[in-house]
Amino acid sequence: MPTIPEVGIPHVEVTTGNSPLDSGVRGDIVSVELNYEVDVPAMATITLNVWDPVARAVKDAYFDQFQLGTALEVAIGLNQTTPMFTGEVTALEPSFGGHEGGGDTLRIQAYDRLHRLRFGTKQRTFQKQKDSEIASQIADGVGLTGDVEDTGVKHPHVTQENVNDLTFLLSRAKQINYEVRVEDKTLLFRKTREAEGPAITLEYRKDLIRFSPRQRTVPEGGKVAVRGWDVKNKKVIVGTAGSGDESSKMGGSQTGAEVSSKAFVSSTRTITDQPVLDTDEAQKIAKAWFNRQQQDFIEADAESPGIPELSAGKTIEIKGVGKPFSGVYYVVSATHTIGPEGYRTKFRVRRIAV
Repeated sequence: MPTIPEVGIPHVEVTTGNSPLDSGVRGDIVSVELNYEVDVPAMATITLNVWDPVARAVKDAYFDQFQLGTALEVAIGLNQTTPMFTGEVTALEPSFGGHEGGGDTLRIQAYDRLHRLRFGTKQRTFQKQKDSEIASQIADGVGLTGDVEDTGVKHPHVTQENVNDLTFLLSRAKQINYEVRVEDKTLLFRKTREAEGPAITLEYRKDLIRFSPRQRTVPEGGKVAVRGWDVKNKKVIVGTAGSGDESSKMGGSQTGAEVSSKAFVSSTRTITDQPVLDTDEAQKIAKAWFNRQQQDFIEADAESPGIPELSAGKTIEIKGVGKPFSGVYYVVSATHTIGPEGYRTKFRVRRIAV
């Protein structure tokens, strides 16, 4: 696992259009913030000083260098840099005289290329295609390469009801417990990664500054039943999921539903508004719902020194916070900030079992 330095000097490298920033622009960087969240395009925000005290004028060249659509790459770290973000500029927000001391700044906002799926809405029907095939088609439509895991089931027809591609693809992913992400120019459509081993280990009072967990009951989630109707054979379709159908217990022994059932009463959630082809598909959807319902069992907000490896969609191990709350967690969101106070990472995690 990566070694986290106890003391380090924050470093930033920014590249626009495959060209690193010159020393003058690097010297004008006030702060860099990178935001990652599951199911949301990653965002980079760079703030620059734009006032030239010698020429006594605004540095107009910056507005050209960071114009909308410009490819942007950011690498940050302590003592060395790690590539963290690849995307394109989507907004410019200058502020003249609005800061204490009269500083003039340019705030540059960029999203990773998942944001392309937000453009426009569509009304269309996909016929005799798998969800993985639909994801590949959507990727092609926005200039990305699809890297998809086969979803197995071919649907007679799936309708995109006047929503943007991201909303639509996330709705398809939700039904089968898949995730939608972009890495550079590649769209990923795949099973969620809760089952993976931890990328790093953080220990309280060593490399974890703050950790605030919340453990809550799971009122719906002991069992899930998906019910549909087979029109051709005129019979009920039923798929069920419960204890033993977890995609992972993340190193724990009891899920939130199991703990809640023992403390209060067992529960079943029945889903009747989900169209299904057969028992196999109903079973797959039931398992996806069952696993999602465990995700709210333990959540936590945390803060650490700057750690580039902390990113949404990864698992990490937390130590030293008491037996019920120590263990493997899935990172839901992470914010990396480099500024006058150095490099810090704030993040949110979840855990489905103890």
